[in-house]
Amino acid sequence: LPSLLVLPVRSHPGLNAQAVRLTEELLVSMGERGGLQLVSPTTALSYVGRVGDVRAFAAECGADFVVEGSLELSDAQLRVTLWLVDGRSGRTERPGRFTGTDLDQLVESAAVWLQGSTHLRALKDSPRL
Repeated sequence: LPSLLVLPVRSHPGLNAQAVRLTEELLVSMGERGGLQLVSPTTALSYVGRVGDVRAFAAECGADFVVEGSLELSDAQLRVTLWLVDGRSGRTERPGRFTGTDLDQLVESAAVWLQGSTHLRALKDSPRL
């Protein structure tokens, strides 16, 4: 199974609690869907505030893919932007963007987007070396 590291979502300091919740809920949602090995939440959250090469983070955790993103507040709406990054090459697909007032609905939309990712579908369908 492909492995996934969900990095802590970056946010404005006033949204830190929501950003941590978004990261945790995304991990739970992806775990419930199956088909992926997830890097533990404790390990994922150890990357809070770390800046570096996503490929190095993936290698440290043995992850095939990394999710990174941001959470912003705009006109009383939460806006989540996520990128799915290939852990070996550092290449990304187009970002997923989700806007709304309900964090749970944003997590659900993000999980559906990730499950439908071309990168993840291709890796799931290919034999592993």
